[in-house]
Amino acid sequence: MLSVSIEEVISALVQLGKDPTLEQANATLAALDDVAVPAGAGRAEALLNAVKNTQKQESLTPLSALSVLALARAQGFSPEHRVIRLWHGSRRWEGSPEVRPVVKGRYECGPGIYLTTSYETARKYAKGGGMVREFHLRSSTTWLEAAKLHVDEMTRFITDLSRFRNRDAVLSDLDYCCERQNSPFIGVSSLVNLCINHEALSGSHGPALAQWLADHNIDASLHAKDSNEDWVVVFNPKCIVSVKPVPAAAIDWDAGPDFPRVKEQLQPLSASSTKDTVESPGF
Repeated sequence: MLSVSIEEVISALVQLGKDPTLEQANATLAALDDVAVPAGAGRAEALLNAVKNTQKQESLTPLSALSVLALARAQGFSPEHRVIRLWHGSRRWEGSPEVRPVVKGRYECGPGIYLTTSYETARKYAKGGGMVREFHLRSSTTWLEAAKLHVDEMTRFITDLSRFRNRDAVLSDLDYCCERQNSPFIGVSSLVNLCINHEALSGSHGPALAQWLADHNIDASLHAKDSNEDWVVVFNPKCIVSVKPVPAAAIDWDAGPDFPRVKEQLQPLSASSTKDTVESPGF
């Protein structure tokens, strides 16, 4: 076990949607005196959970417009009511969902499992003998767009990876982000975007980044492809509740095959829609 630093506490509070003062961070650190936080793998998640337990139960203020879960909770939504329903299309599929290595130029939104609200988009990627699958994500999925971390944690990750493409350029741009924001705590989406822009995620480095994000309690990223379609990129397969293949013959074309936008799926249940609560099917 290692002692918890004030920097780690501040980072955890920021991930929880707080804008802590030094006094608040010190109070949280004092509350963790009797809490054992392991070293190594799993430390970030264990620390985040410990910090959560020290906080009063209150609605979180979203850090960005895409912090959909925080927004829904602030509106009185109970996360147990729903799952997030999305489509995935692919020609090859073996085993459980996992983040796989990708080739250069094939990760425009980062490394992960790509899902969409559009059935037609999924069907396009399934052409050539593939299959469209329906994914259910837990409604408590945590979003990249709401996450902030200390730049030192991002720098350590990049520095520790062997043969990381364009390492110096990514590190230099991270420093610039800190200077521009006048803070060592920056959005983790900046790191992902820099890795994409500098073409640094081909091969094993894509799954490595996805695992690092999952280790820091970041499950997925949300992207508005256009006015009618969302893409979700899953970094942490543990946020997936279920997956099932859906043949075209099973689609209700009259009702329309597309799922609502993610924000709409996370809106509070109205009295009229309570009876239509979605339940997650098994595999």
